[in-house]
Amino acid sequence: MPEPDVPVVVDLRAPGGMLCEQSRFGVLDLPPPLVAACLRGGRKAVSMVETPELPTPTSMQAVSNAMVRLHKEQFGRGPTHARSDFAGPDTLVCTLENTLLPAERTMVEMGEQQRIRESRMFLQVASQDRFVEVVEQLVARKVRAFASAIDPDQGVVFEVFSFEPDTARGDGAAPCLTRRRP
Repeated sequence: MPEPDVPVVVDLRAPGGMLCEQSRFGVLDLPPPLVAACLRGGRKAVSMVETPELPTPTSMQAVSNAMVRLHKEQFGRGPTHARSDFAGPDTLVCTLENTLLPAERTMVEMGEQQRIRESRMFLQVASQDRFVEVVEQLVARKVRAFASAIDPDQGVVFEVFSFEPDTARGDGAAPCLTRRRP
């Protein structure tokens, strides 16, 4: 259990409020359901200040829509399901499902998954600049690395964007993971 004299920090700008807790090891991330439990235990809640805005669900929807549009332009058919989420403070993962063309599905049946991976990778490298440019505009952050992968058996494509650390947050840490000394 955390030290009783250290306040609980709740980032009210994060969806559902993100609970962070100061301990002798630094700031700990706790799942949102623990917010109420900690506060019921008599802990003092302190709102975070100067926390940069986190990407909104609307911006993540815009990224997903852009990925669908770019895949449709590139392959003549877009995925039927897309989801974009941050995986940490500086990595964005776009998961696109049902992406295979009819000919690619036939290739999977023939056991030619590697050929699909190679052709998709070649096309992604050729259009990498367009993918990066669109994401940088929508997320308002500089992409430092981009990678694309496909699981042909499942028809799932992953577009992964790694961003330059956000200097407004110092070391690129998530807003509520700011390191403070007790």
